[in-house]
Amino acid sequence: MVKFEIDVASGTPRRVLAPFQLCLQCRCCAANDPSNCLSMPCCFGIDCDLPNKPYGVCAFVPKSCNCTSCA
Repeated sequence: MVKFEIDVASGTPRRVLAPFQLCLQCRCCAANDPSNCLSMPCCFGIDCDLPNKPYGVCAFVPKSCNCTSCA
C-alpha cells in the first residue's frame, strides 16, 4: 500500500517514502595488521542534516556496521 500525505504549502498529495538504506559487505581489517581482514555487513543511510555543511548537501553515513573501519 502506498501512503500519501498532503503537502501543506501546495495542498497537493505526496508519496511518503520509507527511509533509504543500503547494506553491503564491508572489508574490516585490524588497525595494526592489514592482512587480518574479515567481511562484515555494513548498512548506510542518506543523511542530509550534516553539521557544517550547507542545506541540501547529503552523504551516505554508516547506520549499523559491525566494524569500526571499512576498507
